[in-house]
Amino acid sequence: MQGGPRVASYLAHYGIERKRWDPPAITDTVPEAEWGLDEYLIPPLKNLATSQGLRLMEIRYEDPEALSFVVAEIYRDWYLAAGILPTRLTVDSFLLMDPWCTMRQHAIPFWLIFCTSPSAATLQRFLEKQPPFRNIDMMLFSHGTDSIGLAAISRWQELLNFAKEKGDFVGVDTERFPRDFATLARFDTALRERAPLLPPPPPLNVEKVIAGIQRYGVRYGVTLTALN
Repeated sequence: MQGGPRVASYLAHYGIERKRWDPPAITDTVPEAEWGLDEYLIPPLKNLATSQGLRLMEIRYEDPEALSFVVAEIYRDWYLAAGILPTRLTVDSFLLMDPWCTMRQHAIPFWLIFCTSPSAATLQRFLEKQPPFRNIDMMLFSHGTDSIGLAAISRWQELLNFAKEKGDFVGVDTERFPRDFATLARFDTALRERAPLLPPPPPLNVEKVIAGIQRYGVRYGVTLTALN
C-alpha cells in the first residue's frame, strides 16, 4: 500500500510508468469473515451451547499457518497411537486440499496460506524441525500472475528435496505455474495416485484434539479457551 522497491520493480517489469500504487484513501477498517470471528456472535453461541448442554471452545491464533504446526503434531500422535508410522507429508495450498485422501494415505497434512515466500519459509521451518519424511507431496495454488512475493518453482523444489526418497508436485504443471489453472481440476486425482488408499485410523475424538491443542499450542501461539 505504501510502495517500496518491490512495488517499483514489479511495475517496471510490466512497463508501467509509475513507482507505486495510487489507491483511494482508506476510510474505515472493518472485520472480514474469512480472517476471524466477529465478537458479536459469542453471546448467542454461549446461549445456544448452554441450552443444548454443549461446551463452547475458542481456538485463537494470530498467524493462520500457526495451526498447521499444531495439526501436524496432533496427526502424528493420532497415527502413532494407531500403530501407524507416518512417513508421508501432504502440503496443502490455499483451497487445494483433500483431508480424506490425506488420512487414507496415512500422511501428515501441512496447510499453507498461499504460494508466496512467507509460506515457503513456514514450510521450511516445519521441515527443519521434523524427522525426515520419506515422501513429500506438494500442491500449489495458481492465482494467475507473477505477483510480488511469489515463491518460484525452484524455491518449492528446494523444499521437496527435504524428502528422504521422493518429493513431488501434485497436479502442478511447473511450466505454466502460476497460470496453471487446470491444477484446480487435476490435484485431487493426482493426489489419489500418489499412494495407496489404506484403511483410516480409528476416529480421533474431541478430547484428544483438545489435549493436542493444549499440549502443542503454546509452542506455536495457539490457545484454546472454554467460553462456558
